[in-house]
Amino acid sequence: MKKAILIIWLSLGSAFATAKPVGVAIWDPAPGRAPQMLASAQAAAEIHRSLGATVAMHLDTLGRLHYVVTFEDWDGWASFNEDLPKSDAWRQWQGRAATDPAAKQVENYFMEEVVSADAPGRFTQIYLWEPLNGNVSAFLRDARQAREIHEAAGVDIAINVDQMNRVHYVMSYPSHAAFAAQRKAPNADFQAFSQRFSAAPMGRLVEVYTVTALP
Repeated sequence: MKKAILIIWLSLGSAFATAKPVGVAIWDPAPGRAPQMLASAQAAAEIHRSLGATVAMHLDTLGRLHYVVTFEDWDGWASFNEDLPKSDAWRQWQGRAATDPAAKQVENYFMEEVVSADAPGRFTQIYLWEPLNGNVSAFLRDARQAREIHEAAGVDIAINVDQMNRVHYVMSYPSHAAFAAQRKAPNADFQAFSQRFSAAPMGRLVEVYTVTALP
C-alpha cells in the first residue's frame, strides 16, 4: 500500500453531530499480491486498534479489500488522528508500504453513521445512493422506511452518509445461506415500497458492493 494514511478524514458538517465517524478505504491488490495486501492490512489494523479505532475488513467480489475504521464519537476520532502521526509503528508501516506496495487505493469514503447495525453479519451488500437535488433528508426518510421493512424480515441495516452527501444503505446477513433464504422469499412489503419509491424516486443508485467479512 502506498505511503498515505488509509483514511482521508474530511469534514461533513453538523447535520449528524452525534453520529459515529466511519472511514472506508477500498484497496485493489497488485496482480498476484492479494496475500501481501491482506498481511499489510492486518498489520495496519493492529496499529489502528492500539490507538482506539475499531477496524473491520471485508473482501468484495472483485477481490478488493474494504478496510473499515470506526470510532465511538468525534473525540475518539480526533485523538486517533492526533496520535497516529506520532506512532513509530505507523511510520515504520508506511515505510514498508511505500517501498513495496501490494495494493492501490481506488476509493475512500468518510462517513457519519446515521443508523448503526445491531449485529453486523458475515455477508453484506452496500447500496450507494446519490440523493436527487441534494435532498439528503428526504432520501433518509425513505431509507428509514426501507430499514423497518428489512429489519422486520431479519436483515441487519446500517445507514451512513459520506463526505459527498451520498447515502450508504448497508444490508448485513449472518451468512450466505441467510442471504439466499431472503432471495428465495420475496418480501411483499418491500416490493410495495419499491413501487412507491420508483414512482417518485428521491435518489439514484450509484454502486452496489457485495462483501464478505474477514475473520
